Amino acid sequence: DDSGAPDPATVENVLDVGTGEPLFSKFSYTDWALLALRYELHLLVRAFKKDVHDPERPGMHEGHLAFYYNRYFRKPLSLQAY
Repeated sequence: DDSGAPDPATVENVLDVGTGEPLFSKFSYTDWALLALRYELHLLVRAFKKDVHDPERPGMHEGHLAFYYNRYFRKPLSLQAY
């Protein structure tokens, strides 16, 4: 735990947290992998909503997440990797 680290929710500029250092300067491989997964899930949800274009179905059931992830990104969703 790095008690001197800034709170990401309160940082106004992610490229400079006040010391001239970007917020992500100390990201590890795991941090980048989780960020990439979060972004891919964001894209998946937005694309699914646009493709379905049905007010009756605003999203997908979580049980279908792996299927649609594979369908949109052409790679399996392996949560064990995270």
